[in-house]
Parts: sequence; structure tokens; C-alpha cells
Amino acid sequence: AGLSRNDELEVWRLSDGLAVKLPPWQSFPAAITPTSGSHFLVGFNDGSVVDLDAATGASSPRAATGERVEFVVAGAKATVAVVGSSGRFLSVEGGGTTRELAPSGGEADIARDATGEVLVTVQQQGRFRALPLVPSRNSFAYSVPPIKASPAVAVASGGHLAATALDDNAVTLWTLPAGTRRIVARHDAQIGALAFSPDGRWLASASRDKTVKLVDIARGVARTLAVFQREAHRAAFTPDSTRLIVSLDGGTLEVLDVRTGYRRSLIGHASLAARLAVSRSGRWLATGGHDSCVRIWELPPPGEAPWGPHPVDVERAKFSSDARWLATGTFDGSLFLWNLATAKATRHYLFNHDFARLDYLPSEEFFAGSGRMLAAASPLRGGVYRPALQEDERITATDGPDAEGGLIGLTQAGVLFRWKPEVPAVERLAAVEAGATQLALSPDGRAAAVAGRSGGLVLVDL
Repeated sequence: AGLSRNDELEVWRLSDGLAVKLPPWQSFPAAITPTSGSHFLVGFNDGSVVDLDAATGASSPRAATGERVEFVVAGAKATVAVVGSSGRFLSVEGGGTTRELAPSGGEADIARDATGEVLVTVQQQGRFRALPLVPSRNSFAYSVPPIKASPAVAVASGGHLAATALDDNAVTLWTLPAGTRRIVARHDAQIGALAFSPDGRWLASASRDKTVKLVDIARGVARTLAVFQREAHRAAFTPDSTRLIVSLDGGTLEVLDVRTGYRRSLIGHASLAARLAVSRSGRWLATGGHDSCVRIWELPPPGEAPWGPHPVDVERAKFSSDARWLATGTFDGSLFLWNLATAKATRHYLFNHDFARLDYLPSEEFFAGSGRMLAAASPLRGGVYRPALQEDERITATDGPDAEGGLIGLTQAGVLFRWKPEVPAVERLAAVEAGATQLALSPDGRAAAVAGRSGGLVLVDL
């Protein structure tokens, strides 16, 4: 379900993408959380909390708090915890009566997280609080240094562990209710999000230093799971704890395999996806972006790992003719040659910028073009080959293979040449119009057509 600033709620049916817009409310819906089946709890600006059945659109009042509801969570035993604009925590009990879980101390919370048992918060002036959502527990407050930046906080399932990330760029693991703490990871910049895996094994941290770190909680050991080209701001685990969803600056989402680090990119948002929610089945991911869009993604099944990880976006891909090899070219000019039998790759640094072309030659080389440069790499022999061209012979077009298994190229000066990667020298075939940029080979590889700027077409017998 999605919140709207025009006082409306929309519910999307994931099976067919149908959106059901519910009738306008008298107040702005400010907080929402799922409970069971098709039911949601919704908190409003006017302080009311209602139970909403998304299947029928029916709603029933749950509580009236008297102040703007900023956060609402369903407890393990049908308790509802509400955070008001004053920072008060209220427990909504049977009959809609409320009781205060803990006073705010006059301070508003700047970070919150909750499970069905415990709600944790961080306050700017230096308090970390754990508030129970079950009667058998007590509330606790711990002192932390005053906070200048936006902190991150998370609580594990069961409520016995929590984590905070404050101004020191360190990940601190808390044991509740004892309040003992230890630093388990450090970043080089502000930490935007913390997330516990549902099985309690992992703690993930996403940072503006463009890394995601993963802490093995039992061992207390941290490792870098991924390094990105952009800052990482949000993170959420899938219910089976095998994958981590990371939201990057610019709108890209990355699905990371926790065990291998393999990643899959989800492209769609035009700016940062600030909200992530994974369905309890693990099949669906809902994201809310600063581009004012809510997007629903179908996640790949567990264990289905993409080829990678690649350091940046993949721009080109080509199979060998015998389907034994796959070549992928990335935005930073790297060529990865994948052995499909072993799923292992070798990386070759070909260019200092992106690919314009990637193809395969019968001599078992992949050749690549980038702007005015050419290179080839062999998965069998290894190494990188480049044609021996003069500095002023800038390449404007390529095609291949020809009938002899070579690559046909065209320079800016109008020279048509053949290059076989195992031979450093190029064979100059013909002189055509200078500045021509269009080249095409016949299907049998025995003739080439060159189109010039004057509008003429030249056919060359190879």
C-alpha cells in the first residue's frame, strides 16, 4: 500500500499490477505497516490509527492519540506502538485505550526500527532507547554521544540485539537489555543504513563510502561485501537471509548474494529509492523513490546467481561460436572472458572508457572497439593484442570477420585495412573517401561497402 500527499491511499495487487485507490481520508496518512493477511495499520496526521482491510477497503478505528502519528508498528501480541510528533511512545491496547510506553524526555527521535517485540530509537541529544512491545519486558535507555549527522539504527528479530551507527562511522552492536556494546565494523564515511538478517546471522551496513559491509555476528568478523561507484544509502534483507537489497545514489538498486557477492542491478528509479520493503514470501520488492514513484519488482528465485560481480555497468556481451566462452565489456573499459563450464572469468583492461563494439572471430579471439581504439583478447592463449597503427590512423568503423577470418577496419584518413589479432601488423587493402564512418561486410565476408560523407557508396572486393 502506498501513501499519498493528497490524503489518499492506494493498494496494488501484485498478481496483475491492479491499483485500487481507496476513498480520501479527512487527514494525511503519515505512517503505515502490514499486520496480517490483507490488513494494514495506518496512522494519520490528526492522531488517529485505523485498521484497514486492503481487500475490501473497509476500515475500523483503532486509537486516537491526539497528535500526528509518525511511526506505527504492530507488536507480537496485537499491541500497536505509536510514535507521536512529540516523541511519545504509546501502546494501543484492547478497546482503543492507550498507555505511554516511555516518556520522550522532550526530545524527538531521529532514527527508529522495530520488530514485533522491541522498538529502538536514537535521539539527537544522546540517547539510545529500547521500548518493549510485549508486557514481559521493560524499557531501557542508554547514553550515546550527541549526534550531528543522521544516524542509523536496527534491531534483530527477537529484540535481543540492536545496532547503531552514529557520527564516528562505526557500527556498534548492542546486547539487550544488558546494554553492553562493541564496535564490529568501521566505514570511511557516514553510514546510511543498518539491517539484520532475519536468521540473526548477519548485520549489514551501507555507507556513503560506496561500500557495503557484512558482519558475521557470532564470530564478530566483518568483511566488505561490495564496492560500488555510487554512495550506498539503504539496505534490506530478503526473508530467507540469502540476499541483500541495496539502494544507491542515483536510483540504482543492487541485489547482492550474501554468500558470493554476486549482484544484479535493478534500474528504474530516476533518483534515490529511499524506502525498501521485501514481501514475506521473498518474491516481491517494493521501493519508494525521491522521484515520487513506487515500484514493484519481482526478485529472482534464491540461488539464481547472475554472472558477476562486475565493477560497473555491463555494456556489451558476446558468446563464442562454440558457446564455450562469454565475453562481457563494462563501462570502465574492462573485458571479462567467462569460461561457461567453470563460471570463472579473467579480466583484461582494454580501454579507459566504455565499449562501442564487441564481437568474436573464428581464430578464437574476442575483439573490442572503443571510440578510436581497437584491441583483442584470447581466452585460450591469454594476453591482449592491439593493431600496429600510426598515431594519425584513428579508427572510425569496424566489421568482421571477413572470408579470411580477419577484422576489417576503416580509419579517419580513409584507409581500409584487415587485422588478424595474432599478427601485429595490419594489411592495408584500399584507399576510400577520408572521413567515411560507415562500414559493412557482405554475408560471405568477401566484399566491403563504405559510405562517405559526400553521399557516395564504395564497394571493395576483399
